[in-house]
Amino acid sequence: MEGVMTERSLEEQRERLFQVMGEFMEAVNRFCKELNDTRWFLGEEKARNTKLEERISWLEQRIRELETECARLRKERDEANWYLGEERARRAELEKRLR
Repeated sequence: MEGVMTERSLEEQRERLFQVMGEFMEAVNRFCKELNDTRWFLGEEKARNTKLEERISWLEQRIRELETECARLRKERDEANWYLGEERARRAELEKRLR
């Protein structure tokens, strides 16, 4: 009677099947938790990236503003140097006349 299953062997197989099913469900539950955790972390990272992109955009705008201001200040400096040169030349001419 090798091919005939006994009631005991069926019960053992049933218990083993339930044990394997329980282990499988634990593994599925762990996977679902890890998946949910991963989705949460991904959402956090997306939010951080959005904030960083906003900061980068603000900094790029600020850089453009500062570059414009620097160009304006350079122009003012160059004009002031030109007027200073003109005044020095005029002063030198006046001193030359006074001698």
